Amino acid sequence: MRRERKLNDLCTYRYSYSVVSLVQLVRGHLRDIIGRMTLDEALGSTAQINKELFAAIDQLTSTYGVIVIRVNIDELDPSKESQDAMDQ
Repeated sequence: MRRERKLNDLCTYRYSYSVVSLVQLVRGHLRDIIGRMTLDEALGSTAQINKELFAAIDQLTSTYGVIVIRVNIDELDPSKESQDAMDQ
């Protein structure tokens, strides 16, 4: 019984760690893609961002046993400071 519990704890820990790693991986690629664009390009081309993000993470996520079918970012909201600067 004690050995089963340790094994379950280990599996849960590894699963949680994988999810966190996967989220960080996607965020990093998203920042990279948006960082290569101007603000206007980023705000107006979510379809292009989706396409590039899908290409970047599709193969990498298979390491985690996750198959990516589609990436969908509906809209990007600039920070209040960026919005204020654009409004001037």
